[in-house]
Amino acid sequence: MCFAPATGRIFADLGWMFDGDEKACSTAVTSNGQLIYLDGRLVHSVSLDTSALQRVADSVSDAPDAFLVVEYGKEKYAVDAPRATILAHPELFWHGTSSPRGCPEQPCFKGQRPRAKQDMDRGEERSRECSRRPAHELSFCLSPCTGLPHIELSRPAGWDKAAGRRLRRHGSFGLSPEEVCCFGDADNDGCPARALSQLVAVANATQQHLGRARWHVGPACRDSVADALTEIARAARTGDMPSFMRG
Repeated sequence: MCFAPATGRIFADLGWMFDGDEKACSTAVTSNGQLIYLDGRLVHSVSLDTSALQRVADSVSDAPDAFLVVEYGKEKYAVDAPRATILAHPELFWHGTSSPRGCPEQPCFKGQRPRAKQDMDRGEERSRECSRRPAHELSFCLSPCTGLPHIELSRPAGWDKAAGRRLRRHGSFGLSPEEVCCFGDADNDGCPARALSQLVAVANATQQHLGRARWHVGPACRDSVADALTEIARAARTGDMPSFMRG
């Protein structure tokens, strides 16, 4: 059985998530499919458009509780954010401390912004629509993160985790779509629904992802995905089906 994480996080974040086990995450689809690694080597990359990112930053300039946060390597930058606000509320900026005027002119693979009060008032669909207007080149995903609800701008329109998984599948493992099982909790984890039939949602997933998934397991905080993977491995040896796929 082959395993690889597909995540909106950057590659450098994976180490602590897998308790320092580099082998467990050396092959990965990161930044929502924009950066793909095979055995630790970067094999494909798709960057975000700087001018589109700047338009997003400009579109929330009148919201006191929303700023565009972009990442370059391990550094986070809150574009055009007042220095005093960053120091007073570091949790709103994922503890980034830099506030450049305008988006830096260099390849960017990760952009996000906290969900402002106006986003909450609009509702999820309306919030997503308003986010798209200034930058049609980008796709937007409402993150279910409980610590800091936010909107991810971390992939160009038409490029997503599903595109990343297709490259990984055909370029390394040679698996058919029916042989790939994907677990997720967010709207952007629903992208593979167009290409994969074995889509699984954890219990604490967004409503959109819960509705798209074929199979369901317990919440992520209870190691439900790890238990499901163990079931799949056991079933592969016995020729049986995992219990969560028998319903």
